[in-house]
Amino acid sequence: ILTLRDTDPAAREPSLAHIAVGPGRSHATVTEYGPRPLAEDVLAAYEWWRALGKPALSTFKITVTAKGTRVWLDTPAKSWPL
Repeated sequence: ILTLRDTDPAAREPSLAHIAVGPGRSHATVTEYGPRPLAEDVLAAYEWWRALGKPALSTFKITVTAKGTRVWLDTPAKSWPL
């Protein structure tokens, strides 16, 4: 079970998603509320992770500087803002 909440203070109303997958099930039950489709974000992130070859969590790093926070995979050259 995964429960997500959009905490963007600029949002007019909150967005929530509850995603449940049971053992042996090939699909999830999704309940969403609000303007942002959080379950779609999760699916996009999952597909992105699969396209990268399912890298281990330990291969991701975070760099925090005065200029901002960046997440990177394997090398800082492959990074994106958080």
